[in-house]
Amino acid sequence: MRNIFITALVILSSAVGAQEKSNNKPENWIKVEKDGFTGYIDEFGQEIVPAIYDDITDFGIYCPDTAVVEKDGFIGLISLIDGNQVCKPQYESMNTSDKNPNGWIMVEKDGFYGFIDCNGQEVVKPIYSNIEIATENGTEQ
Repeated sequence: MRNIFITALVILSSAVGAQEKSNNKPENWIKVEKDGFTGYIDEFGQEIVPAIYDDITDFGIYCPDTAVVEKDGFIGLISLIDGNQVCKPQYESMNTSDKNPNGWIMVEKDGFYGFIDCNGQEVVKPIYSNIEIATENGTEQ
């Protein structure tokens, strides 16, 4: 346990000047690595996110209370509230835009596109080879 705290302090001190892609990472989360995998603990050493992911990035980019996790070449989402998986890593890509309907996240799975919501639910199954979103001025995304 002492080694985890020392490792966490080294990581924390080396990251003081560094920033994640968004500043929405919870303040009390400390990034840890174990056996080449990434996770997070809190300031008391309690595991919040198990160290099972290849990487954890994009805090609050797709939804305010989520972060992107990468595992075995696939991406998913975890909750920034409790660290639990919102959407297991199963997509090749995610894309968000203010033009996406209802704030949905466009996902790619097996070369096909669809949408998930901020709860990780597939609202449009990824079965389409292309999706173009019409906007008010007639342009497409």
